[in-house]
Amino acid sequence: MFVDQAIFSQYVSIFLNKGFSLNIATTLLSCVAAGAILAQITVGWLLDIQDRPQIIVPFAIIAFVGLIVIHISKNPFLLFPASFLLGLGSGGETSMTSYFVGRYFGLSHFGKIYACLYSLIAIIAALSPPAIGWIYDSTSSYSGGLLLLEIIALISLGGFIILPAYVYPKK
Repeated sequence: MFVDQAIFSQYVSIFLNKGFSLNIATTLLSCVAAGAILAQITVGWLLDIQDRPQIIVPFAIIAFVGLIVIHISKNPFLLFPASFLLGLGSGGETSMTSYFVGRYFGLSHFGKIYACLYSLIAIIAALSPPAIGWIYDSTSSYSGGLLLLEIIALISLGGFIILPAYVYPKK
């Protein structure tokens, strides 16, 4: 979630900083939204036919790939699909959060657990944009911030790969 919140708040600025027009920068952000919408639908379908937590892994991989391309490329023909991939990953991750809480902790305390988790997400959402902004202000570049987000995304991917089986079965 740190990656999502940090990059989306700076998304248009990242591309303006690379020399793109406001129109292209905002269209790239729209590609992220389109990917997230498709991921929501896809993850819902996958959750109905699969029963393993690693469903999230392909979404994390494609988001990581999209993030790397966004970091290193100035080619709009690569940045449009990379933005879409980032959206697929973000939408997939968002869809899985509440599902994971139910499957790992059950429903008897779902509200309390999810509220605590979502509060943590809200704190991250509040802190990550200024953190990336601070890196930009200190270096006059988004490169360091994007590298940090890539490292965090890679750590998250590793965590998703080693997720244990669900504690509570699907009913």
